[in-house]
Amino acid sequence: MTIDQREDFIVVAKHQNITRSAIEVHTSQPSLSTRIASLEKEVGCPLFERSNSGIKLNESGRIFLDHAQRIIALYHEGIRKSRQAKKVTPVKVVLDLASDYAQALPDSSEMPFKIVELEIDRPAIDAVASGYVDVAINSDYSQIPEFTAEAQRLGVTYIPIGMGSCFLAMKASNPLANKAALQRADLNGMTITVSAAHFDRWSKAVRYIIGPDVHLNFKLFQAGSYGDIALSDFEDALYICELNSTRSILERRRDIVVHDLLDGKPMTFPTALVCRTKDYLDGEENVGRFIRTFLNNQTKYEKENDQ
Repeated sequence: MTIDQREDFIVVAKHQNITRSAIEVHTSQPSLSTRIASLEKEVGCPLFERSNSGIKLNESGRIFLDHAQRIIALYHEGIRKSRQAKKVTPVKVVLDLASDYAQALPDSSEMPFKIVELEIDRPAIDAVASGYVDVAINSDYSQIPEFTAEAQRLGVTYIPIGMGSCFLAMKASNPLANKAALQRADLNGMTITVSAAHFDRWSKAVRYIIGPDVHLNFKLFQAGSYGDIALSDFEDALYICELNSTRSILERRRDIVVHDLLDGKPMTFPTALVCRTKDYLDGEENVGRFIRTFLNNQTKYEKENDQ
């Protein structure tokens, strides 16, 4: 049984007149009558009552009409969605799925996207600027004045979406590891290890987190993958990060101690949705619609949590 047969049947059921139906489906009356008879033979019973005054649906026909209409509707919906999918390129997103921001992701069946995992030595901001990914939920470096100019140079926009939690990790042998409560003053003169690829941005972000009155030293940490973090020896240095996925790796290590409070308060750093400025301004394109939907979902999520 073909789609054309079902559509012929629906037209005849609508008009209950073979002549008018034949005109609508652009065929001859004898040809349409033959096609309907063939359909009835395949179904196994008459679908119309025929008389000198014309034809009309019988009970079997009414039941078959209901199913035929649903099948045709699904068929055309499938065509429409398939054509849309052909035109829609999934939005490439960098997001720590262990963060609360994952709850703001759009429905992937309506707005296709894919999560891209970057190597630890590839900054998300640079990946967005180069077009390797479209959107990144990342640290809001625009809060640091010199990086506002950098954003303009790279053609990216930071859209603030909240405060992300940070943590401080160190070897269990570090003198600070056994302190029940860390104070900012405890970090004075300490060395912070920072991945080479993120050194310029994150070292300044750490100064923002800790405060300008605390003297900090920095050294490069060569890490090309999360496996390097899982096996690294921080020696006497401290490691500060905002990724929950990285924290879960370090918390599994017996030789590492993790703190997330400083002066009795959670360590935080502003978080932003980062995208190319042209995509943010063009809200009707795929990336623009993703950004708008994500921000609306995030606002809704925050309101629900405030209640």
